[in-house]
Amino acid sequence: MERVEFELKEALARHEPPADFTARVMRQVRAAPRPSSGPWRWLAAGAMAASLSLGFFVYSERETLADQRAEADLILSLQTAGVKISQARDAVLRPRELQP
Repeated sequence: MERVEFELKEALARHEPPADFTARVMRQVRAAPRPSSGPWRWLAAGAMAASLSLGFFVYSERETLADQRAEADLILSLQTAGVKISQARDAVLRPRELQP
């Protein structure tokens, strides 16, 4: 085995932790400073709420514009179909000219 492989195998081998390992870790956890819940937390929450509200408003406005555009397209299609039907009806009901 090469030296690097041996060192890697040794470094990654399973070792039993020292007897006081858990106690030392818990002592460090208890001594660690806790984040404050000062005004920054409330400011972040307010900014999040504002951005969500703005996003919902923009989405609903976009949907409203799309609905209005679809309604206008439908009305135009119905008007065009009405004109075509009227032309067809007039062509059918128009008296035929006598052919010689």
